[in-house]
Amino acid sequence: MTDFAILIPFLVFCLVMTVTPGPNNMMVLTAAARAGLLGAMPLIAGIAIGSALQIASVGAGLGAVIATSPKLQIAMTLAGAGFLLWIALRIAMSGRIRDQESSQPPVGFWAGVTFQWINPKAWAVTTGATVTYLPSDSTSADILIAALTLAFAAGVTLLIWASGGAFLQTFLRRQKFAVVFNVGAAIVLIAAIVPLVIGRF
Repeated sequence: MTDFAILIPFLVFCLVMTVTPGPNNMMVLTAAARAGLLGAMPLIAGIAIGSALQIASVGAGLGAVIATSPKLQIAMTLAGAGFLLWIALRIAMSGRIRDQESSQPPVGFWAGVTFQWINPKAWAVTTGATVTYLPSDSTSADILIAALTLAFAAGVTLLIWASGGAFLQTFLRRQKFAVVFNVGAAIVLIAAIVPLVIGRF
């Protein structure tokens, strides 16, 4: 992983996989839409750190353990789906932003960290990255570099999504727009996990 011939393609892989639409991006988008760019920063940090911890654990062998336990995979998928349904419900019912209101994001730092462990897309990214880019005889330094690279990529791409969400703040003060956005974001968030849940059954 210290070889730039591997590190650069790995960084590109991480950027592409984290910038594409998924549960993390939708949570950050709605968080920034409600609480602004700064308000979404704890969630962004939580997702980045959670992703780093996850790929480190996969590189250390946890991924192989999960891969051999279909029941555990199903349980994690259902837990992730339940969490997203809860977040989607909160988003759908959040209403418009009122003048002089101090809006809070739907979820924060710890939710961002813990959600990665039940987020099917996150497991697909970290497992795929580990198999493709980490050598079979990976050292602790290799795993650390991979974790930091993924955290960096997630932070950069999530900031892009958060900037888009922050742009929407003004519009969310309008009742009609807020209703459409909130319900639409909730539906997209649920839709992001449906194919992964169906794939488990």
